[in-house]
Amino acid sequence: MEEKNQVSEGMRARLSAFSGDAGIAVWGTDNGFCLEYQPHRQMSTASAAKLFILGTVLEQFEQKRLFPDTQLTVRREDIAGGSGILRHLTPGIRLSVRDLAVLMVILSDNTATNMLFDLLGGVEPVNRHLERYGVREARLNRKISDDDAVVAKSSFGEASAAGFADYLKKVLQGCVLGPDYRKSFQDILCRQQYKDMFPRKLPLEDFYDGPEADMIRLGNKTGFMTGIRSDVGFFQIPGKGEYVYAALTEGCSDKSYAADNEASVLIADIGREAFKMICAEKRIRL
Repeated sequence: MEEKNQVSEGMRARLSAFSGDAGIAVWGTDNGFCLEYQPHRQMSTASAAKLFILGTVLEQFEQKRLFPDTQLTVRREDIAGGSGILRHLTPGIRLSVRDLAVLMVILSDNTATNMLFDLLGGVEPVNRHLERYGVREARLNRKISDDDAVVAKSSFGEASAAGFADYLKKVLQGCVLGPDYRKSFQDILCRQQYKDMFPRKLPLEDFYDGPEADMIRLGNKTGFMTGIRSDVGFFQIPGKGEYVYAALTEGCSDKSYAADNEASVLIADIGREAFKMICAEKRIRL
């Protein structure tokens, strides 16, 4: 049984003073580490839930129901607002299904997301994928929409921190995908471009040039909307263990999209707190 670790008094005070709500789950995949704070609280996921679509697409590649190299045309009616690059390109460009999946994750491309939804046949195949692997605390509700009435009626996705951590742990332990597509899942998350939340204060192998260089390999998917910030993923410390994490926030009074947004900074501090606790347990030099 995993032994729960308590956040420090300082971090608990930060969480109590936060203007919104937060949920945290950091679990070891190969040891008993478990750091949690309101892990079962359901929250709006924003784009973090796109990793569930990635898992579904990769599973269908593995089952030969979809094929990575199939080419799709980006039509004008496919264009979705918000994050991504495809909405800035000329309609008519052709991309493989795999390329759409990569864009959906590493740039959180909303157009690529909706095209994959259409290819899969809607949100239900994704929800069945989650149910098949016993992930009870996560689901998708709809495609990305620019319609304010649609957005007000339902969130893109809902999940708890424990729901995300449960799914990620099952993927990494080989319960969802075979070795090749499990590696693809990890590699795509590692290319994700937004590293300003949970990884922000960590010595990452690709971004850090100090004495701890090459220490942490981290892959993640973020989500951000007004008042919402989320960051979920995994990290590996060579010889010291592998961990999955989810840090979710909503209801933040800071509506800005600046790097020092209250929720973004809080999630960065949560990442550093978790890392320090792991280092203390594993006797890793800080």
